[in-house]
Parts: sequence; C-alpha cells; structure tokens
Amino acid sequence: DGEWIRYILLLGGESRLALNQSLVSAHPTNDEVWGNHGDHLMDIGRRDDALAAYRKASQYDPEDGEWKNKIRVLSRDVTSHWQAEVNRLEPIVRAGGADDETWGDYGDALLGVGRRTEACGAYATASNLDPADSEWQGGLVKCQPLATLEASFQSNQYDDELAGNIGDGYATQGDWDTAM
Repeated sequence: DGEWIRYILLLGGESRLALNQSLVSAHPTNDEVWGNHGDHLMDIGRRDDALAAYRKASQYDPEDGEWKNKIRVLSRDVTSHWQAEVNRLEPIVRAGGADDETWGDYGDALLGVGRRTEACGAYATASNLDPADSEWQGGLVKCQPLATLEASFQSNQYDDELAGNIGDGYATQGDWDTAM
C-alpha cells in the first residue's frame, strides 16, 4: 500500500497530476487517494482544487483529523474551528472512557488553539491507548519545536507527513504563508 504512495511522490508535475486523476477515477471513494491528490494540487499551487479534494477525502473518512485540519488551514477558519472542537471534545475526555481517536482529535484541537502542552498530553494518552497507531506518534512529533522539525525535514524532504507537521506548527502560530 505504501509503495504506490512513495512512487506517486517521486513523480512530478503533469505526470503526478495525471496519475492522481487516474487513481481518483479508479478509486472514487478512497479518502487517501483524494488526500494525496489534494497534497499534489497544493504543491502545484491549485489551492481551491486542493480544498475540494480534501473535502472529498473528508467525505469518505469524516473521522480522519488530517483532512479536517487541511480543510481548516485552507479555509483560514482555524481558530474558530479548533475552539469548537475543543468545546465539543473536552466534556467527553473529562468524563473518561474516551477512545484513542477522541483523544487524538482532542490533541489536534488543542494544538489548533495554541494549547500545545495540553495537546501533547492528549497525544500521549491516545498513543498509550493504541500504541500501534502511527497517527498518535505523528501527533507527538508535532509537539517538538519547529526548529527540530525543520532540521529533520532537511535530511528527508520527501516526508510529506513531516512537512505537514511543520505546516501545522506554523498555522497554529498564525503564519499562514509559511504554513502553506
């Protein structure tokens, strides 16, 4: 599964765009295909099309915080969205019994409103509940200082997830131009 994603990332320009469009046609309900298409559209500066692709990805996997986050960043409605998510999720996690997905979404929301220390705690709880879920490890990566993330990216510039984490970090600081 990961091999075809790495192959797509190595392609550039029109070849990658054509392949992504073929994959979207062949797998129209696959959120990852739509999300990868959105990532490439962002890479080539087609922001509105990327937003539409992320909305499609979210339509097919509405629980995936990655698509929600990218939609919010592109919509520039980050703070109000994340505050609404904090308000929605906080009572659930405080009541106890929240699963790893809820804790991870709560971490995303806390990070989105700048409550970094609490977000890191939420990601740690999610990771403890499901240590095999790499999404929570990625959340913990977001807790690292931006300078550390950027240094890591210099040695691995094909790591889209790391690039996304750096963009998320800038977005939570309100630096939209650097985030994109």
